[in-house]
Amino acid sequence: MKNKAKNLIIVTLLISNSIFIILLYRQTPITRPLQDTIEVSDTTKTTEAQIPLQAYTVKQFDLAGNISGLSKEQIEQHEKLYAGYVKKRNEIMQALKTVDRTDAANRTYSPFRALKIAETYAVNGALLHELYFQNLGIQSTTIGPRMKQLVVDNFGSLEAFKNDFMDCGGCARGWVVTAYSIDDGRLHNFVLEEHNQNVPVMIIPLLVLDVYEHAYMIDYGIARNPYLQVFWNHIAWNVIEERIIKLVEPLRKEVAT
Repeated sequence: MKNKAKNLIIVTLLISNSIFIILLYRQTPITRPLQDTIEVSDTTKTTEAQIPLQAYTVKQFDLAGNISGLSKEQIEQHEKLYAGYVKKRNEIMQALKTVDRTDAANRTYSPFRALKIAETYAVNGALLHELYFQNLGIQSTTIGPRMKQLVVDNFGSLEAFKNDFMDCGGCARGWVVTAYSIDDGRLHNFVLEEHNQNVPVMIIPLLVLDVYEHAYMIDYGIARNPYLQVFWNHIAWNVIEERIIKLVEPLRKEVAT
């Protein structure tokens, strides 16, 4: 039994590490990430990447001018911000290939350390925005049966889930991520302060809400509540359902066996 549990944890971790890649890239093929291969011998050294190095690309969402309650300019400016994260993600990946590693292990400052911290900010900044734009729908849809079951099982009702989600949206400084936790098998609404702060591990993001002021200030100034209602009215529940089918259900079946 212990060996089986150990094997299950290993499988779970492997699935967790590939969550974003499967979720974001399965439907639309994109180029592979810039990544170095590290060989460990008497001295650790960086070698040439085994995967051809190609840049990440900016995704197109066709939302500007098509969301009732969010102006064309609001969405266009938001998409430009997202494109900036993709650009910096590529620049950081390239810089890491040639960065001076003379004092790399210094915990106060080194060029290598600065790039590695900025890397998580740029990577999450790009991925969270992609998830957000993907779960915005031009037309309102109805919550699917799988998501509804998760909501009822974990919150009691859709109304209770919405109230919790909106409270999170009101208090968050950066993001709200509704996610299925691999750790406890439950649905949670998590609050993120920044792209790379307070980010829970071993989760599958199902619904992502951007609450930074740049997401709504052109249209609503500092009034966040009207924006939250617009977002709720335009959740692409079909996208949430697809994420559950592709990522949550296979995991739950694996756990059940």
